[in-house]
Amino acid sequence: MNVLVKHMNACLVDYASEIIQFYQRYAPVLFIDRKHYLIMKDRQLSWADRKDFFVVESKSMFELWTRNIPGKAVLCYTAADGTMPQAIRPRLIKPTVSDCSFKVEGPDNEDLKKRLYQKIIYLIYLVSNHAQSEVNYLDDNCKLKELRDKLHSLCIKTGSGLSRKVTFDETELNNPVEYAINDSCLYLEAGCDKDVQARAVSRYLFNNTSVADSLELVLFHKTEEELRRSIGGQNLKMLHKLWQEDYETKWRAFENELERRFSCLNLKNDSKWFCFDAQHAK
Repeated sequence: MNVLVKHMNACLVDYASEIIQFYQRYAPVLFIDRKHYLIMKDRQLSWADRKDFFVVESKSMFELWTRNIPGKAVLCYTAADGTMPQAIRPRLIKPTVSDCSFKVEGPDNEDLKKRLYQKIIYLIYLVSNHAQSEVNYLDDNCKLKELRDKLHSLCIKTGSGLSRKVTFDETELNNPVEYAINDSCLYLEAGCDKDVQARAVSRYLFNNTSVADSLELVLFHKTEEELRRSIGGQNLKMLHKLWQEDYETKWRAFENELERRFSCLNLKNDSKWFCFDAQHAK
């Protein structure tokens, strides 16, 4: 182990990010129990054998600390409180995070909310069948209702200079962010890219940013015609039925209106009249 630390020590300046990544991965099994602590203080990496450092829970908090807090060392290892090695848990410092705010507040993003309503059934289908999702909205009415309520109450605010105040003990920092969530409000930095919007929506609606790349394709890059073809008529009807609480009533009213206007369609004797296939293309 001493040989490994010696080799790592020779690379602290030229390969700092790689060394931090390596330490983050192997700290619990190789370093912490042996009291080899890789720390950063005043933007400089070094080794310590005493616990005169702090520990934070996330990479974002680590980066915020190293950019803004001089004179105080932080361990180059982060983990949630519940998974952190017992030996360093007393050194954990949890910041107080305030609500987000804009320097200049802009208009609400009604276009994005409208787009979400237009594409929501395709997003439900996507997330329910996604390998990185544990929730299947097609089989869980409670989760589907939660999702419906979330979307209905959503307010998307935009502006410039979006940030949160983060306080470590008595040290207050201004942390710029591209998006933030507070209850039913989604805050977006004005002009942010579509991938940022997709991550924000994934986090707010589905609490899962692993689906963000796929969600971006559906939400911003695929037409409804492309999505309808990829899903198919039967699945599409099922999705509409699941999403709309009073779908059956509306669907029957729609069929009745069509039959009143176009009695030749004979809809009552054709349960799949809405499908476009060889039988209905005649």
